Amino acid sequence: MPILKYRALSFVLILHWANSSLAESDKSLTYLILSDTVEPLMITNPENPTAGGIITEIIGIIFEDSDYKLMPLAMPWKRMASEIRSRRNWVSFGFPGGFDPDMSVEFSKNPVLQFNHIAITLRSNDIKIESIEDVFGHTVILIENFHYPGLDPYLDSPIVGTGNGQINTVRSFSPLEALRMLQHQRGTIVFGYQARMLYNFSAAGLKQEDVRIQSASSIIPDRPLYISYSPYVVDEVKVLIDDRLEQISNDGRLAIIIDKYFGSKLDND
Repeated sequence: MPILKYRALSFVLILHWANSSLAESDKSLTYLILSDTVEPLMITNPENPTAGGIITEIIGIIFEDSDYKLMPLAMPWKRMASEIRSRRNWVSFGFPGGFDPDMSVEFSKNPVLQFNHIAITLRSNDIKIESIEDVFGHTVILIENFHYPGLDPYLDSPIVGTGNGQINTVRSFSPLEALRMLQHQRGTIVFGYQARMLYNFSAAGLKQEDVRIQSASSIIPDRPLYISYSPYVVDEVKVLIDDRLEQISNDGRLAIIIDKYFGSKLDND
């Protein structure tokens, strides 16, 4: 099982191999990684579960030069949910209200960043989105297994709760697929997390002049994103997470990491 370390000056993640005694040590933590759906928060590839990402780099800094070693474990959400329920020594990311009630989770004292959404439309549709009423009657493209506070009460088939059907929906399995569905006009509006959607923008073959990118914060409220961990981790780990997050926030390293991945181009004209 690989151990994660972080080289702060170059933001390079280096994998080493743990021996069996380390795997059994109280000084090891499992770093739970949600694979393939949350880029650029966590970026994986078949050879490297810690290939990059905002959360991965931050986690690396937090535990750099500490007594604790991270054991990366990448998986889809259903397996990750099972791991959260069964493991007692893990760290990851999330926000209050984002986990099932039967999952025991605690969070860092301070958030890492704001989880905000954007709306993407084709220029040819000329849709200006300022309130939920502007979305009524449209077919929106959403990501499978995610719910959207602010939108859910109006959807024809929300993941959470009951919607009134004023907004039609189609679901994609990834942000990249959602953008391609927009290109083929299988829907008129894509809603998604800003960093995640813009990370996939070029791969989808979209050009800036072809689309309109607008803030959706007036419809889907921004939520602070935190480092999450098992409530059973020792207090020393909780203190380390809070202290290192405060340190990299104060010295500017947190902003550098976020800017590295986080697209900011919005077009509201």
